[in-house]
Amino acid sequence: MSKIALTPNANGSGVFTLASPNSNTNRTITLPDESVTLGAGTPSIDDNGNATAITIDSSENVGIGTTSPTLPLDIVSNAAADALKIRARSNGNDYGTLTFYNNAGTTKWADIQSNVAKDLRFYTNGGTEAMRIDSSGNVGIGNFSSGYIFTTGETRLSVGDGTEHAGIQVLSGTNKWGGLEFADDTTDSNGQGLIAYYHPDNYMQFKTAGAEHMRLESGGNLLLRSTDAANITGHSSPYLEFRAGQTNGQNVTLGKIKGSSPGGWGGDIIFETKAANGQVNDTTVERLRIRESGGITFNGDTANANTLNDYEEGTFTVGVTQGTIGGGDGVYVKVGDLVFCSFTAGNFSNTSSGNPIEFTGLPFTNNSVSHGSNGSVFCRYTNKFPDALQVSSGAAQCRMWKSNSTAYETVNYNNLTNGGYAYFFVNVTYRAA
Repeated sequence: MSKIALTPNANGSGVFTLASPNSNTNRTITLPDESVTLGAGTPSIDDNGNATAITIDSSENVGIGTTSPTLPLDIVSNAAADALKIRARSNGNDYGTLTFYNNAGTTKWADIQSNVAKDLRFYTNGGTEAMRIDSSGNVGIGNFSSGYIFTTGETRLSVGDGTEHAGIQVLSGTNKWGGLEFADDTTDSNGQGLIAYYHPDNYMQFKTAGAEHMRLESGGNLLLRSTDAANITGHSSPYLEFRAGQTNGQNVTLGKIKGSSPGGWGGDIIFETKAANGQVNDTTVERLRIRESGGITFNGDTANANTLNDYEEGTFTVGVTQGTIGGGDGVYVKVGDLVFCSFTAGNFSNTSSGNPIEFTGLPFTNNSVSHGSNGSVFCRYTNKFPDALQVSSGAAQCRMWKSNSTAYETVNYNNLTNGGYAYFFVNVTYRAA
């Protein structure tokens, strides 16, 4: 064994120790506190002469803090949490950078960089900044002016630079859901708010206070859902609210649309508005209700007797019970069960019968004799001018009546003095069955 003496230091003598130089024996260089081992085994550098600090195996993997590296550089920190330190250059405002190149080392691909601002920046495509995490934890993707996009005291995620299209994609499995969940520090990480998409049924779900309150179905239907109640009778759904505000911060509810169950698993739709009374509040009053039975009530009145159950208007054609007539054109308006109609009839073929002239083909069947026998008639070429009309009970036809000092009697076909020129212009009101 040969030894070369070195100048001693405070810890002792420095020496080189060379082992036997044959192919089966390692060669060792021994320093005061470290040793370097070369040879047939795995090359290594020992720290303090008794623990391996750096190992280079036969695959050219380098291990620091481990004797069995599995990657080109394998670092194990055995004394501290930090395992790798990258320092900036001597200029205090300069960057510390981890750079990725192609195999030849000629083309830069990407960088991970930090500087005196204590942020972390990610560069792609050879040097274009793609993402930044600033010192407050704010994340900007495509937007790096964190001085104005993030409000003091808030942590946000900003996507886009304000010049191009931008978006965030949540990629889920075919039979899974994806969503954006909202939680606070009192909910033990259980989300109180959720915007989610359920892929098996293709609907969008919205939750607040931990419960679903709105759902957008695959066909475009929007559902407002209430929380479950012990009894559905009298239970109201969430409502659609319309609000208006001013620049001074005042705002009011202008109106609401909501659902309410009167029982029997039925539902009313209620429309409410706020009175223009100069008061800044959210007080709204029911103005219109669509009943579960199909009728409409107004101003909070829910009585069945006051329900408006129909409105329509149209045309019809009348005839007569005997002979024929010309014209017969009529129009009508129906509000609830009340029918208002007008028609014209003339050119009668029958002028000899002593039976009452009775017009047929009214637009609706009459409710009863005691309701809706009101009307007026303007006519010519008759010797008995009618005073009133009567709509027959349970029928869609009416007859004319003439009153005298002691009784009333019908207007008959033989009261017409000239059938070809006789005309009746009729207005009649009655209640439909």
